[in-house]
Amino acid sequence: MQHQVQIGVVGFAGEEEYPNDWKMADGITNIARSIGKLIALKGGVVVTGGGGGVMAAAATGAMEVGGFTLAVINTLRDLPDCYWYSARVVCGMAEGGPEFVLPLTCDALIVIGGGAGTLNEIAVAYRNSVPIVLLAKTGGWCDRLTSSLIDNIYLDERRRSVIFTRTDAEEAVSCAFELGIKKIEQALNTYSNPSDVRDGHRKIFD
Repeated sequence: MQHQVQIGVVGFAGEEEYPNDWKMADGITNIARSIGKLIALKGGVVVTGGGGGVMAAAATGAMEVGGFTLAVINTLRDLPDCYWYSARVVCGMAEGGPEFVLPLTCDALIVIGGGAGTLNEIAVAYRNSVPIVLLAKTGGWCDRLTSSLIDNIYLDERRRSVIFTRTDAEEAVSCAFELGIKKIEQALNTYSNPSDVRDGHRKIFD
């Protein structure tokens, strides 16, 4: 069975979540839509938090070319916002719950700008060795981190996972796919020993 690469696209939420005087930088929505479209055209699944802003734009771009999109949401109260998704995962957790579950659902993460929720997603991905690709010059935590990474690639001194920075949408998607495929292959190799399999289906973990 060939596994589809699941690429998370995270970043600025919709303007409805911010103060009235806040505006997303010009072009961010178009960038996110392009990234969603590129992921879908390469056969990947677009995973987002199911809201507006970058999330809606990436999912819309993927759907425009027949792609599959997955929304990771907190409760069914969030369902009315999910116009652009093929399927959903309902966390049923407190505020910030999807920000923990979403990175663990992904084989790689692409970051476009972003506020506090995006920072949570980056931290969870980093601590769980989910590859991260920052799209440079998109503002928010994406740019703040770009200028403060340790050795230009690590979030902290533990150097747990390399964070990559790319300058345009195509580069970011290509990098995320390469990293995501590698992550899937490593998992398949790690847990492919027949002695770890019960009844030919389930893995047994210590």
